[in-house]
Amino acid sequence: MSSKLQKRRRGSVMGGISGGLETMGLKMKGLGMKGLGMKGLGMKGLEMKGLKMKGLGMKGLGMKGLGMKGLGMKGLEMKGLEMKGLEMKGLEMKGLKMKGLEMKGLEMKGLEMKGLEMKGLKMTGLKMTARVISTLCLRRRPKNVEATLAVIWLLCVIILAACSGNGGGGAVNVAPAKPPASGTVRSGGGGPDAVVDASTPAPGAKLGPQPCPATVSSPSYWEPIVGTQPGVNKVESVTCGNLTGSATLQALVTVRTNDAANTLDLYVYDMITNPQPTQLFSLSGLYNGDARISPYNTVITAEVDVNSSVNKGQPPSAYQRDLCREFKWSPGAGTLVRVAFPGIFPDLTRYQAEADQQRVNGGRDPWKLSAVQTAQAFAANFLKWPASSPATITSGGGAHDANAIVTVRGPAPGGNSSIAVEMSRLEGNTSNGIWIVTHVTSPNLTISAPAYPGPGEPFPMVVSPVAVSGTGNAFEGVVGQVKILDHTYTSIGQAQARATGTNGMGNVPYAANVGYTSTFKNGVQEGVIMLYAISNADGSIAGAVMFKLLLG
Repeated sequence: MSSKLQKRRRGSVMGGISGGLETMGLKMKGLGMKGLGMKGLGMKGLEMKGLKMKGLGMKGLGMKGLGMKGLGMKGLEMKGLEMKGLEMKGLEMKGLKMKGLEMKGLEMKGLEMKGLEMKGLKMTGLKMTARVISTLCLRRRPKNVEATLAVIWLLCVIILAACSGNGGGGAVNVAPAKPPASGTVRSGGGGPDAVVDASTPAPGAKLGPQPCPATVSSPSYWEPIVGTQPGVNKVESVTCGNLTGSATLQALVTVRTNDAANTLDLYVYDMITNPQPTQLFSLSGLYNGDARISPYNTVITAEVDVNSSVNKGQPPSAYQRDLCREFKWSPGAGTLVRVAFPGIFPDLTRYQAEADQQRVNGGRDPWKLSAVQTAQAFAANFLKWPASSPATITSGGGAHDANAIVTVRGPAPGGNSSIAVEMSRLEGNTSNGIWIVTHVTSPNLTISAPAYPGPGEPFPMVVSPVAVSGTGNAFEGVVGQVKILDHTYTSIGQAQARATGTNGMGNVPYAANVGYTSTFKNGVQEGVIMLYAISNADGSIAGAVMFKLLLG
């Protein structure tokens, strides 16, 4: 084909696209795309409306029935992205907005999308220049070129959503995501910090730490794999377990740095007997950190939060490990993700609860084996009720029960103060597991947002300020106080819960906007939301609602 004919055909393509899109009424400027390659792209049942694009040169793209409405993207930059064999079905997205998209070196192969629906999306301020995307080998006049670009942007959004929000302390690095495996994965709180994995361990998988194969059990074996430097850092420990829920072993490798912070980094490897094992997960920068495999087949960590109420103002020699986290394998994410321990008392995290269990096994704190005494201790610590407040088991709570509900009555006159304390045995151990408080409620007092999760659902992850709402008995428009407690049970934010309607008396809806300031700046921590009502008779706490939150 002569160069003149090619230029005329390119001009025809450019004019067709520009003219056809301008009539749709959406203007797009400022988009730069380089080195884009797409092969074997198939799309069905899609529709697109309301886009305006100028000066784009593309050839031979054939697409049918692509439909998208009001797509908007601003401020996104992606480079060197490669996607192969992606299949998506039944995807629906609403209300997406992005600005200033730039993509370079994108390659997509074998993409199939079916039943895609997008609504309420808007695209503004994008520019597409007259540069022809050189890597597209195209032979026919394009059909629905705007649809192709919209799908590319959509895929970038999906990729970014999957990769964002790891919520680590120090630096968190994860291996590339693998295709979803069996089991249900629900994510909450904007990222993998709130993933709940409902898959069950495969036959042959065992709980807790397991012996490592002799050939890989020595810390020195892992030095060249991790890449330590003599005199700077060294492998401190190697622990194995069925962390992925399969019968194969994975290795937790910890590395200690020779610095003032006694910093710990940790790595999780699969295929551990191979010369080049596969790294599944890493977490770095834990101040005087510790990491281990729990009996629940999770990785639990502890480190120093130097700015917490426990450590601030103390000399480094007196620092305590007070910030604990937990990571569990997620087949959908292809790595370990942040999860929340459901308990709030006497331990807020699994790391602390496991240590507590060991103390009880050694004969200390036997009250933690009693549901009644645990509920009374909770009321005394958080509500300042007498340690001997009347308590009655209303469900479970026996020597071999895994769950319990205990009603505790407070000191307010008239007997109008009480709480229902929901508890579970640590990891379901019905022989000698300590009782862990998971949820506290009171009559005529609720928190509906953020909501306490149902079975298998993730705990809410919040950022400051937190919009809290529910119902409660009001007096002169005030229902009570809302507090956010951090990982040390320190109040880091509070606000008054006030009636939202015109009626300031009786059981009414309330709202509160609670700002908080976290001392931990390197990721998400476990905390507690607390709503409590005050007795008008004597000023004591008349009732409370409390449960776990993840604080961003």
